[in-house]
Amino acid sequence: RAFEMYYSDDGYTYTECHWLTLKHYCMIMKVPMVPILWEGLYKEELLDLNKGKSIIAPGQIREGIVVRSQDGTKRLKYVSEAYLLRKGEQTEYE
Repeated sequence: RAFEMYYSDDGYTYTECHWLTLKHYCMIMKVPMVPILWEGLYKEELLDLNKGKSIIAPGQIREGIVVRSQDGTKRLKYVSEAYLLRKGEQTEYE
């Protein structure tokens, strides 16, 4: 699943594509993206999205969420408490 994409004009220097450009190319090339749980302005309630079961693998705990700024310059990975405290449950490595 696509999470980010880079391009190069010279073959040496790579620049990250804007989020909307990534969505556009994934749609055209039929490449699945990571699930998008929210698009819009940041609000505190978004942090509750890291709870529950995985969207991709419903039998597993949701690891967490990634919040990006609209311009793509800032990111926050918010790992769920359940994922951090898991015991005996299957992870993405099992």
